[in-house]
Amino acid sequence: MSSRTTVLPLRIGALTGLHRAALSLAALTVGALLGPPSPAAGLQAAERPVLSRVAHVGLVVRDADRAASAWADTFDVPRTPLRTVSPERRRLAEVRFDNLVLEFSEPIGGASPWRDFLTAHGEGIHHLAFEVPNLKDAGRALKQFGGRQTSGTGRASALFDFDNRMGGAIELVPAAADNPRNGRTPGTRTTIVALGHLTRDIEPARRFWGELLAAPIPEARDTKGVPFPADCQCDREAYIREVNIRGLTPGLNLIQPMGGTSVWRHLIEQHEGLAYLQFNLPDQASLDAMIASLLARGGVRTLGDTGAPYAYIDLQQTLGLTLLLVKSAPPR
Repeated sequence: MSSRTTVLPLRIGALTGLHRAALSLAALTVGALLGPPSPAAGLQAAERPVLSRVAHVGLVVRDADRAASAWADTFDVPRTPLRTVSPERRRLAEVRFDNLVLEFSEPIGGASPWRDFLTAHGEGIHHLAFEVPNLKDAGRALKQFGGRQTSGTGRASALFDFDNRMGGAIELVPAAADNPRNGRTPGTRTTIVALGHLTRDIEPARRFWGELLAAPIPEARDTKGVPFPADCQCDREAYIREVNIRGLTPGLNLIQPMGGTSVWRHLIEQHEGLAYLQFNLPDQASLDAMIASLLARGGVRTLGDTGAPYAYIDLQQTLGLTLLLVKSAPPR
């Protein structure tokens, strides 16, 4: 499928190319979206799991207690005590943002899905957990979709491996009344707006998410003219092919690196899959303040120069992840 190309003015113009959350997204019909037959093609609409709200993002780390404390301290958000889940051979702790939980799993003992991920990919985002009304029905649909169940009894949760299609896994959990988004007012630096999925080929990734979510997905488009930091050892003509999915909460950015050396190439060399979290800030002053705070904590700016309305901050050494910070588009 061909992609539209948008050549953007430097700085401000690049924001709309990277993140069009405030703009209307062109939609495709589901029939045009699905393309070639897939494991899900035989599922009727009623059989497809309804996946639209992410309950938590699961990260695999070497030290869950240290990772949870680092995130809680950086964003001034609460965390849970470390606990051991012996049957699953992991220790875990959670950090609660306004709209989402980050779950940190540390493999212990022998073989497990978490140890397999750590061995294959290192620390990073391992899975997305979706709330569903019926675990049994949704689990059966994911198996028909090609998922391989690797953990969970199907009563409290169930984990399905999709490493060959999204570089990670999908977990199913029952909807909970104490979800962090219920009864809390979202903040700015404490609300996770989107996740980034880095892929070498955006069309198969686009089909995967369209089929999984049973929803129309926008066409891919090219975003060029993005400013890199002055000290960046990179190809300054590099750009991205991207799709922004906003029918999911939080959203999802599909990113295919184009051109030579870039932050996107670096991320995909580390792990082809879910690679960053996005936070939106209300104005340039708030954005600059958060950038300064993260740089003071050891972060490295890898995209966007001074005054640009967005930045990638590499926090691998402290948080084990890259963050994308964006100045929100004004209301229309």
